Amino acid sequence: MARADLEAAQLIALSSVSMRLGHPYCAFMPPAKADRADIAALVDLLTKNGAPGV
Repeated sequence: MARADLEAAQLIALSSVSMRLGHPYCAFMPPAKADRADIAALVDLLTKNGAPGV
Protein backbone atom coordinates (compact mmCIF):
# COMPACT_ATOMS: atom_id res chain seq x y z
CA MET A 1 0.00 0.00 0.00
CA ALA A 2 2.82 2.41 0.76
CA ARG A 3 5.29 1.11 -1.83
CA ALA A 4 5.09 4.20 -4.11
CA ASP A 5 5.60 6.57 -1.18
CA LEU A 6 8.56 4.51 0.06
CA GLU A 7 10.12 4.49 -3.42
CA ALA A 8 9.61 8.27 -3.71
CA ALA A 9 11.27 8.71 -0.29
CA GLN A 10 8.10 10.35 1.07
CA LEU A 11 8.00 7.65 3.74
CA ILE A 12 10.78 5.70 5.35
CA ALA A 13 10.63 2.09 6.49
CA LEU A 14 11.25 1.82 10.22
CA SER A 15 12.09 -1.85 9.90
CA SER A 16 12.56 -4.48 7.22
CA VAL A 17 10.15 -6.72 9.15
CA SER A 18 6.53 -6.73 7.99
CA MET A 19 3.44 -8.57 9.13
CA ARG A 20 -0.24 -8.73 8.19
CA LEU A 21 -2.34 -7.25 10.96
CA GLY A 22 -5.82 -7.85 9.59
CA HIS A 23 -6.84 -4.22 10.13
CA PRO A 24 -6.70 -1.28 7.70
CA TYR A 25 -5.00 1.03 10.24
CA CYS A 26 -2.97 0.59 13.40
CA ALA A 27 -1.78 3.21 15.84
CA PHE A 28 1.02 2.63 18.30
CA MET A 29 1.99 5.24 20.86
CA PRO A 30 3.44 5.52 24.32
CA PRO A 31 0.70 5.88 26.95
CA ALA A 32 2.05 9.33 27.87
CA LYS A 33 1.12 10.60 24.37
CA ALA A 34 -2.49 9.33 24.48
CA ASP A 35 -3.75 12.53 26.14
CA ARG A 36 -2.45 14.83 23.38
CA ALA A 37 -5.29 16.47 21.45
CA ASP A 38 -3.79 15.66 18.04
CA ILE A 39 -3.25 12.00 18.95
CA ALA A 40 -6.75 11.71 20.44
CA ALA A 41 -8.20 13.22 17.26
CA LEU A 42 -6.38 10.68 15.08
CA VAL A 43 -7.52 7.75 17.23
CA ASP A 44 -11.07 9.12 17.15
CA LEU A 45 -10.94 9.41 13.36
CA LEU A 46 -9.67 5.85 12.97
CA THR A 47 -12.25 4.54 15.42
CA LYS A 48 -15.12 6.25 13.60
CA ASN A 49 -13.90 4.73 10.32
CA GLY A 50 -14.19 1.22 11.64
CA ALA A 51 -10.68 0.45 12.84
CA PRO A 52 -11.22 -2.36 15.35
CA GLY A 53 -9.15 -2.73 18.47
CA VAL A 54 -8.38 0.94 19.06
